Amino acid sequence: MDRSLVRAGPRPLIAFDGGAGALMRLHIANIFLTLITLGLYRFWAKTRIRRYFWSHSRFEGDRLEYTGTGGELLKGFLLIVFLVLVPLFGGLAAVQIWLEATAPELAPIVAVTQLLLILYLTPVALYRARRYRLSRSQWRGVRGGQTGSGWVYGAKSLAAYVLGLISLGFAWPALSLWLSRYRLSNTWFGDRQLVFEGRAGALYKTYFAVLASSLVLAVVATVAIGILVPEGSFDIEPGQLEAAQSAESLVVFLPLLLLVFVAVPWFWYRAKVYRCLAEWTRLDGLRFEAEVTGASLLWLSLGNMVLLVVTLGLGAPLIYLRRARYIARRLDVRGTMDFDAVVQSSLAQPVTGEGLADALDTGGF
Repeated sequence: MDRSLVRAGPRPLIAFDGGAGALMRLHIANIFLTLITLGLYRFWAKTRIRRYFWSHSRFEGDRLEYTGTGGELLKGFLLIVFLVLVPLFGGLAAVQIWLEATAPELAPIVAVTQLLLILYLTPVALYRARRYRLSRSQWRGVRGGQTGSGWVYGAKSLAAYVLGLISLGFAWPALSLWLSRYRLSNTWFGDRQLVFEGRAGALYKTYFAVLASSLVLAVVATVAIGILVPEGSFDIEPGQLEAAQSAESLVVFLPLLLLVFVAVPWFWYRAKVYRCLAEWTRLDGLRFEAEVTGASLLWLSLGNMVLLVVTLGLGAPLIYLRRARYIARRLDVRGTMDFDAVVQSSLAQPVTGEGLADALDTGGF
């Protein structure tokens, strides 16, 4: 049977048919089982949620399959915690106690070291988690894979943070693309490797336009706040408790309002990045298009925040559901590829789950 993909007509190749009701029933059952097992079941709960999302995602009519297990996640978590994190951060804590007793002026060095370690280990965790998930993801019996090194990616990420700070943020489009190239160029489907051909120059026009817009909005918001809150508004006379409480509320609310004004234009930059990443990536003869706009990203994020607040956090899986539907609607695939010629991946599979991501709580679901 010819299983090559041929893009013809408006028929969507990517689809997601998960429903909120079934997902929430699964989530509530997971919460109950996690509570009665004192948290131990959370690894199996995460696995069940992943299987739900994978099994309701279709490409060219065939569903994805997730083959990971809760036992693999638990094993990875225990190994990382007891063989890496406890000795590492426990040793640093002991050094800090010793320095505070003998050379207090050197104690802050330990705190800085801990911060740098977290900044380094977080991208390492994300990269290793991605490797595990790809190795446990299959389509038509062929699994994904990832080469490269999480430790190298962590070093690149830490260097990008430092260089981005030194450049006052102006180098960030190039630095973020540098990281994306490493991730995507090391991604495989069977024996076929993704090819990434991106240029940071395409991002800078939008980056500077958004940066300028953000600064202008910040100035406008600051001036508006100055007009709405004249000088002396926070001078509270004794006994004016209600006025004092109102002033405290303003002190909290106004900076948040200013932050919103500054952050909104960046949704348009993120949309540009997503469109470019899709356009610059190919798999054999397949090319990708992402119909992502700043307005749609903003609407998605606002809806997710409202959903999280209204449900007091219980509706977190519905946020992933909205994202999955968004991706299915907006991501398109064009071109041809002979899937019969794809050979199963020969890459070594990780034997444990994403322990570092679980331990640092950076793995999501």
